[in-house]
Amino acid sequence: MSKRFIETDKWRDPWYRTLSPIQKCLFNYCCDNCNNDGFIEIDLDAWAFPSSCSTKELEWAWKGLSRGFIVSKGWAFIRNFLTKCEAQK
Repeated sequence: MSKRFIETDKWRDPWYRTLSPIQKCLFNYCCDNCNNDGFIEIDLDAWAFPSSCSTKELEWAWKGLSRGFIVSKGWAFIRNFLTKCEAQK
């Protein structure tokens, strides 16, 4: 398992700051659980248990996060994930 450091600059990002607490939780979950390239399979049912949120709440939160992801065929790529990782080196 790879180790990751948290990108603390996200708290200065206007987009991130305007997210609701549940959206921030979901975004952080995706960042922590994506593969090393920034991709995560979209599975709201699986995300519900570790996030302590209902699937309905996560559906709402996911819609609000659309600008932060590129979605295709059931997978999501976190925008700027690799750029942020490269900045930490």
